Amino acid sequence: MALEGDRLATAVITGANRRDFADFAAAYAQALADTRAGKMTDVQAPLNLTSLGAFGIEAAIPIVVPPAMGTLFFGRAHERMINEGGQIYPQEVATLSLTFDHRVVNGAGAAAFLHDVKAQIEGFRLPG
Repeated sequence: MALEGDRLATAVITGANRRDFADFAAAYAQALADTRAGKMTDVQAPLNLTSLGAFGIEAAIPIVVPPAMGTLFFGRAHERMINEGGQIYPQEVATLSLTFDHRVVNGAGAAAFLHDVKAQIEGFRLPG
């Protein structure tokens, strides 16, 4: 996350994949507050998530910051015209970009992961 003075820090959420939505949302808010307050945590995550959507950026090419194996960029949601079987209509979309270390992850595995992320986002519904 961006901090004053053009500093960059990572808000860490441990065990993110084992949390339900409400617990993840609370941990996310706490991680942001802790990082903004200057509590820095060593990052040993296999995957970093980044977004410049708050700055209006729709697409970017992330870099891998070791020791992570990859970085997933999520762009700002925007409208795009979709052509599906000759039917053209606007749809809200967001760009996902995945950069990964080929010494650890192969392209087919990375593509399968990104496909799964896309499917989870497309099927996401708020609880309740």
